[in-house]
Amino acid sequence: MEAEVKIVTAGSNTYAYHKTINFCKENAEKFGYDMKIFDLGGLGFGDIVTDRRCESAIRQPKIAMKPELILKVLRYSTGTLAWIDGDAILIRPIDDIEKDDSFDVGVTVRPKARVKKTQYINAGIIFVKCNKAAEWFLNWWIGSIPITPDDLTRKHAGYCDQTVLEEKLILPNIKVVPWDAFHTVHEINGVRVKFFDCARYNNFWLHEQWLEPGWDTRILHFKNHSMKKLARYRAEFLDGQS
Repeated sequence: MEAEVKIVTAGSNTYAYHKTINFCKENAEKFGYDMKIFDLGGLGFGDIVTDRRCESAIRQPKIAMKPELILKVLRYSTGTLAWIDGDAILIRPIDDIEKDDSFDVGVTVRPKARVKKTQYINAGIIFVKCNKAAEWFLNWWIGSIPITPDDLTRKHAGYCDQTVLEEKLILPNIKVVPWDAFHTVHEINGVRVKFFDCARYNNFWLHEQWLEPGWDTRILHFKNHSMKKLARYRAEFLDGQS
């Protein structure tokens, strides 16, 4: 087994993934975490992924690879993996996630005020323990995506990692509404799935007072549309924010 991998991410030459991933890597190293980076095409660093889906002009085929990439790292790792989307950045340590042994797979859920339609879960951040239960769950997730890797042109909801995770794996197997159900654990087919707070571990609305001590945001998620804010956030954290 190689040294434990803590952070896993991927990106391509679209948007500004090289900026967010490099910033995330810088902080991961500062916090003492290893990081595994996958290059899905033109990123310029990390492990190059040789897969036809990387050639697609649309996002769905690439993002459908997420559980496969996590599983690939899990198979030679120990401890806890934290998948962080390429357009998200780690800004504070997540040692608490590593020390938490109450779950096998962790997902971030939106507060009720931030839920759109049935999008309770934001799959941009996934926490995975390197154990057999999590490995089974990842294989289940992969097998639940209905579109084949050869379909590189159609935009299809079934090709979205988040849609499949929520609508096929989690929602049919729990008895609570996910919003605001922070820190609850739900057993799904023998796998302990824990809900974590988006405000802390996957803050994607960005205009809140996330720098306040009580807010305690650990991960910011730019979601492609707010990359222009990156320079300001980077400067604030490099100037002494912890």
